[in-house]
Amino acid sequence: MSDKIPAPQDGMDETSYDQLSREEILAQFLDLKREHAFLQKDKADLEAMYQESMAKERERSRLEKETLERTAMDIFVAVGELSEEKSKAEREKKLIESSALDIAQAVGELSQEKTKIEDEKRMIESSAMDIAQAVGELSQEKTKVEEEKRMIESSAMDIAQAVGEISEEKARIEYEKHLIESSAMDIIKNLTELSARQAEELKASFVPPTLPAPPPVAASAGLQEYKIALQKGLEQLRTMKGEYTLLLQKIYPAHFLPVLENREAFLPSGQVTVLVITIADFYQHLITMNSVRLARFIKKLSCDLQAILHQFGGWLVAYNHNSYQSVFGSPSNPRAHALEAAQAAVEVMKYGAGCSFKLSVRLHTGPMVLGDFGSPERPQYHCLGELLAYLEVMKRSEQARPQSILLTEQLHATLRFFFDAEKLEPVSVKGHGAIQVYRLRGPMSTAANPHRVEPGGYLASKYPALCREIQEKREAAFKGWNFEKIEVRDGSLGTGEAIAFYATAYAREQHLKANEDLLIRSAFLLNIGKMSISKAVLNNPSATPAEKKTLANLYGFTLALLSRNPAFKDVAEVIAEFRLDIDDMKRPEARALKVAAAFEGISFPKLYKTNISSLKQAVNIYRNAFPHPMYRKFLEMMGR
Repeated sequence: MSDKIPAPQDGMDETSYDQLSREEILAQFLDLKREHAFLQKDKADLEAMYQESMAKERERSRLEKETLERTAMDIFVAVGELSEEKSKAEREKKLIESSALDIAQAVGELSQEKTKIEDEKRMIESSAMDIAQAVGELSQEKTKVEEEKRMIESSAMDIAQAVGEISEEKARIEYEKHLIESSAMDIIKNLTELSARQAEELKASFVPPTLPAPPPVAASAGLQEYKIALQKGLEQLRTMKGEYTLLLQKIYPAHFLPVLENREAFLPSGQVTVLVITIADFYQHLITMNSVRLARFIKKLSCDLQAILHQFGGWLVAYNHNSYQSVFGSPSNPRAHALEAAQAAVEVMKYGAGCSFKLSVRLHTGPMVLGDFGSPERPQYHCLGELLAYLEVMKRSEQARPQSILLTEQLHATLRFFFDAEKLEPVSVKGHGAIQVYRLRGPMSTAANPHRVEPGGYLASKYPALCREIQEKREAAFKGWNFEKIEVRDGSLGTGEAIAFYATAYAREQHLKANEDLLIRSAFLLNIGKMSISKAVLNNPSATPAEKKTLANLYGFTLALLSRNPAFKDVAEVIAEFRLDIDDMKRPEARALKVAAAFEGISFPKLYKTNISSLKQAVNIYRNAFPHPMYRKFLEMMGR
């Protein structure tokens, strides 16, 4: 009897395995093992596919989030710019209303002149009736016919001459209308003088009743033509004045219009800062490049430079061959004009790094005069002052190499706590002797600023790379943002980095478990409400009660702006809690911002309010003003 048992068939129960031989059971076991291995491989493949799919999904979500954040930031910037446009529109509205009042006054004066002319017309008609009566009486005396005829011809010649004078005045009116295109204010003055002179000439020509003359048909017709021409001139005056104002608004900033409309006045603008940009290789391009192509490059360069300068309150007043001259601080004369000009120079150098031309910049501050230095046919609004001599000498010095920013000692004294500068060899100015020159390197970081962090102290030694880390996180979170443009509005350049530096270091030292990315973003956005506040209010050291109330609501403006952007919901929550007392705060980010912002406000106030003589003095004021234990811990971190 054989020991071999038939292989089990599908559907066999477990007891059927008793009929299999050992070899058959082993063979089936190996088959099952191979099948299990295949299943394990399939499972691993499925796991890998799942992980890959999840990674792709996470990457897609991350990209979508970044896109949404960038879009949100762009919208936020656009909202800020629209807010500035709204302020500009309000200023333009006031200017238009002022211009309307001026025009209404001019129309009133012209109406008075018209009334005078009507009175003169009635007097002329009365005189004409008397003359006609005299002619009738003289016609009865036959012996004097020839003499009267000669007198009539003579009078006719006088009237013809008067009519000719009226025609000349009409031609003069046409010429005056042509001059309206160059100056609306000149035509108002000339037209007023013309009306008075015309009335006097008509009165002198027609009043004497003793001389016989033909019926005054020609005189009346000439006067009527003059009236029609005067009305047309007035209508064109209104149109031309509006076009003239619109043209000025397109060319010049709105705050220059009061100066520009009065072309005979010169405005002593006080202290201003002048920035001169030079194309170092201009003449080389002039020789080697096609003239039309070079002209297009220069046109694009001019537009790009004007856009940069306009961001920081500068006005490009002149272009001469290879140099551009811009004025900061006139005529409104904001107190932070030196800081705005220096930051504009830094931005110009950033632009110049990718430009076809090699640019260099020179800066100086001093008194200037603003006005129209051109002829009536070619107005040229410019600035004039002896500081231009300093800039010209700096241009000829060996230090003025391409891609460099030179500034005088006077300007460096103002900017020394904001910008890092290298001391150069003095240059000689005729009549003034040698002047010290500096090369500006760029904004000074918080850790390297002796007015904010003690050199060699605890913070400087333990966190030397923190400023670079903050800048990298800022650039990643706010691509395309220009916080310097906002900060220089009130002379507080670098305040965002300083608050972020203090707050991040404090959170690390006290182990607050704060979200550092959120903390840094909140520090830079803390004062962004400045975009909603007028620059004049920000620059005013002695604000009115209404202006002080506006400044006190700075963080309210910040929250209003952030609430429009869903990407900054977490920042808005931090800043909302930041406004509470420190004992009522629950977020570690808000507490860190509170102690940091308080110290920054004392140690480094606005450019034109910097009265703190040393960091030690600032620490003493901070200790007395903020006795809470959290503020004392901040001073302990600073080694005080």
